[in-house]
Amino acid sequence: MAKKKLKVEYLPLDELRHHKKNAKLHHDEAMMNSIMRFDFADPVLYNQHPDANFIVAGHGRCTALARLRDERGDPPENISVDAKGRWLVPVVKLSLPPGEAEAFLLAHNKIGEVGDPDLGAWDMDLLSAVVGDMQLLDTNLEGLGWDVGELDEIALGGVLGGTGDGDGKGKGLGDGTEITCPDCGHEFEI
Repeated sequence: MAKKKLKVEYLPLDELRHHKKNAKLHHDEAMMNSIMRFDFADPVLYNQHPDANFIVAGHGRCTALARLRDERGDPPENISVDAKGRWLVPVVKLSLPPGEAEAFLLAHNKIGEVGDPDLGAWDMDLLSAVVGDMQLLDTNLEGLGWDVGELDEIALGGVLGGTGDGDGKGKGLGDGTEITCPDCGHEFEI
């Protein structure tokens, strides 16, 4: 039996039903800023089972898109507009039965959560390297989900806690670690 392949379709934004008990909170402004900066590059996952017909992943993005439409009027990249003026959103359709659809909705949000190292925490050494590289390239770091102070700490070698020995936990302040300023080359101890 051939395996199913994901198929992206475009559906009207206003016809996508939100799950009335979606417990995931979103920061609308941050979502809107992300979409304006990076375009709409992540299709909505929409369950189309006769007894479970709703968004399972993408509530926040759809809310942000609706606000962008109402407040700005110009659709971002990857959003089409049909002859009726409706915004069409890229969607991957699923057909999960009731219960399984809700289980997917919860798992999709929980598994990507930060905090539990087994459920999507950050490797602070690698994060520090990426943020440092972005700073060297003068990349705009706004809208990534961290405030300026957090990004500065991250770029200093993952000083948010840990060992810095490649275990993904970063370095700690006051542990005698030497770092080199990428701009002037000065070495100093933290």
